[in-house]
Amino acid sequence: MAEKTIVLNKERKVTLTSFICHKKETPAILILPGGAYNECSINEGRPVAEKFNSLGFNCFVLCYSVGKHYKWPYPLEDLESAMEHIKENSKDYCISKDKIILAGFSAGGHLAGAGATMAKNKPFAAILCYPALSRETIEYSAPGAPDITDKVDENTCPCFIASSRNDWIVPIENTHRFVRALDKYYIDYEEHIYGFSMHGFSIGNNTKNNLFVIPEKITVHLSPSADCNSFFGRYNIRQIIIAMNGVADTCLFVCVVFFEFHILFLR
Repeated sequence: MAEKTIVLNKERKVTLTSFICHKKETPAILILPGGAYNECSINEGRPVAEKFNSLGFNCFVLCYSVGKHYKWPYPLEDLESAMEHIKENSKDYCISKDKIILAGFSAGGHLAGAGATMAKNKPFAAILCYPALSRETIEYSAPGAPDITDKVDENTCPCFIASSRNDWIVPIENTHRFVRALDKYYIDYEEHIYGFSMHGFSIGNNTKNNLFVIPEKITVHLSPSADCNSFFGRYNIRQIIIAMNGVADTCLFVCVVFFEFHILFLR
């Protein structure tokens, strides 16, 4: 795997790290770690990129403006810069510049939501994991950050949202409100609400049970050559899937979520 970090903004310590392990052109995953806009979580950066690498994607991790460098809209400006850089160098990175998918966690999910709704460089689709989307939730750590639900319109890109019912840091209502807004504007989405998992689970490496269960019915879809448009075709398909209610094993939870991502974007 070729790993390289470039500086997008020296003053604010904004960096973009590429994780390129496929020479054949693939969709790109641009990962936005969480950290309440105070930091960029290590557990939601490299481990996520390595997981998506194993599923056939070339990946990037953006460390955007956080901590003393945070001020809205700096993080969104950082995201725009990252998108522009990736598109301009798409051949070198072996990625399709028209299929850049954001994957954000917690506060990174807020930024991914901003990218999906507000950015000039809109992603092909956005993955939002336990995203802090409402003003009531994000205001505590990121003054001035917008309520993403209020920004949803007909130009919002398709979204995949995964949350836990008992998340006590980011209440599940963040997800409910966002999905209702997507539904209002007929935006394609899929939502998974799981019965149990702690906030900030990333890919679950620190759980005691390392058993991964891969449903046999989904393995036929794990092909990087599949057409992304089959699911996110913007045909005003409104659907919601409430899955895995009662799952108590975080590792199993994460495994299912990541393979669902893989199906949706490569099917």
